Amino acid sequence: MVLTCVARLFPHLSCAILLVGNRISPALFQQRMEALAITGMKLQELELRFVYAAKPMIGSWLEDLSGVTHLRQLSVLRLAGGATPPPSFFAQLSGMRQLEVLELLPGAYGQALGDLDIDVASANAQGPVGEGGLADAHLEAIAQLTQLKKLTVKVIPGEVTPAGLNCLAASGLISQLRQLALYDSELPAGCLSSVLKGAGRLTSLQLGLSNVDDLGALGKLPQLQEPSLDAAFLPELRPQHISLASKHYGWSRLSLPRNLLAAGLTAAAASLESLALLQVSGTSQAELSLTLPGLTGLTSLRLLPSEHGLGGLGQLLPLRHLKKLNVK
Repeated sequence: MVLTCVARLFPHLSCAILLVGNRISPALFQQRMEALAITGMKLQELELRFVYAAKPMIGSWLEDLSGVTHLRQLSVLRLAGGATPPPSFFAQLSGMRQLEVLELLPGAYGQALGDLDIDVASANAQGPVGEGGLADAHLEAIAQLTQLKKLTVKVIPGEVTPAGLNCLAASGLISQLRQLALYDSELPAGCLSSVLKGAGRLTSLQLGLSNVDDLGALGKLPQLQEPSLDAAFLPELRPQHISLASKHYGWSRLSLPRNLLAAGLTAAAASLESLALLQVSGTSQAELSLTLPGLTGLTSLRLLPSEHGLGGLGQLLPLRHLKKLNVK
């Protein structure tokens, strides 16, 4: 009934976010998705946001999401929170030939990145949120979705290996992707070249490095402009490595952990347009004061989390070209 009314009121609606509670059964979810398809609504983008808000706190996360296959016109599918679907779910998505963007951020990880104005953290405080994530078997199924242009997933550290990632190259998917994000990935040294074989169209890449020599593999991607490097497992990486790589390869956007913030980063100031500094709570105000004003070409700056120690926005005054500022 509700979906029919929405379809009549907003016949041109193309994007929707649906909240999925913990009490909905697979059969009921299947019916809802089928009803949504019958309405004739031309949805292009769908996000399923899983919230554990039922009281008393009973029920479980919905794992069977095959109902979304009724919406064959979707070009974007995002799954935030909830359980990790089985590999068979991704195999069923192969029939959705218009699907170009797939994002899966299960459990608490997906909830943390949400942008809805609801108290999701409180709602899930007593629920079975967990972490979740993909393993090699999931990647083998996703590798068959060769129509994808953007893939964003959270993986389980240690359960995603080069063998699983190589499936993306073997199927040809990696050659079609423009954006690839593998959150929580811990790639062993020396495997990046084979994993990224044929990834010449990538413009954005997020992954975890374990060897500084793998920066060379990133330099072989001709269109890469936005690398996001998780250096938590790369203690030998130094700011000068990032400076030289950014200057040599022409990277214009960087996402870095706080231990790479230093005056040496300013060597890349000429090409750097966008910068995201993650976990900057441990970065001193002096480091920020020395580094940020030198990046005069920045048009976008993101600082996370809120304990950034800026000491006032006056430190950002030299960034005259800044158009986008995100401080949390």
